[in-house]
Parts: sequence; structure tokens; C-alpha cells
Amino acid sequence: MKARAPPNGVWFSYGENAGSILFTQISGTWPCPACDEFYENLYDAVTHFAEKHPELANKPNEKIIEDVNGKPVETLRTSQGYLVCPCGFLAENAKHLSYHYSKDHGETSM
Repeated sequence: MKARAPPNGVWFSYGENAGSILFTQISGTWPCPACDEFYENLYDAVTHFAEKHPELANKPNEKIIEDVNGKPVETLRTSQGYLVCPCGFLAENAKHLSYHYSKDHGETSM
């Protein structure tokens, strides 16, 4: 399953079993998702992340059960804390995921 990135973001996976990391461009630069370093291009940000933060780059997404509108739903949580809907939608938290289900799937429970 691959989550959809926001318009100014790119998903990157560092290996077959590694989770996905969201890189987000801010004002024409690419910040490292783990520290305060900024890069002029995505390649440099991705390379830095792999070299300086291997514990995060190689961490797999975690399968969890999340309460969505009163019903348990299996979802993935990335190392950045994002929740991934089975349809590929990326949610910032459980409340955002519940809102997504209600709005986009027309369901108040699953």
C-alpha cells in the first residue's frame, strides 16, 4: 500500500521492508524529516536522511488497530506518525482518519 503524498511532498522508501518517509518541500527547499537540516534538492535530503538517520530510514511501517468512528480498523503508522488508510489516504492523526472515512467513504463506522 502506498499513501498519496500532499502536492508539495514526495514519499520515499529506503528498502523492501522499510517504511515510507514523507519529504515535504518548503519554500523551494527540502528539510530533513528528522532534524533541522535543509537542502536545495530532494536527492541531497534523501541521501542525508539515509546516512545520518538509518534507524528511521530502515524502520518499517507499524500495523496498528485504530478506533475509527467507534470501530477498530487495521491501519499502518509510519515512523513519522502518519496513519495510512487502506485506500492510500494519509492522515495526520486518528481524528483526521475518522473524518476521512466519514467524508470520503460515506461511512460513520466500518
